[in-house]
Amino acid sequence: PVVVSDGVPRDAVVHWENGLVYPFGDVEAMADRCRELLENPMLWNTLSEKGLKMAERFSWDNTADAFENFVKQQSLAS
Repeated sequence: PVVVSDGVPRDAVVHWENGLVYPFGDVEAMADRCRELLENPMLWNTLSEKGLKMAERFSWDNTADAFENFVKQQSLAS
């Protein structure tokens, strides 16, 4: 799982869905989020599984397919 500040793009990490988010610059909140993961193996496993599923969206194959579709759509719109 990941622990990130709220400065990351919102579609990358969703709080309690595929990671934990803390307010930018709040070191205590960051430590609290890390502690939550270390003290809760079920949360760790759940966020890990969901994070891996989310990361699959950004595989080379998926990214290449999305780019190819984008280029095709742009050429049809011209």
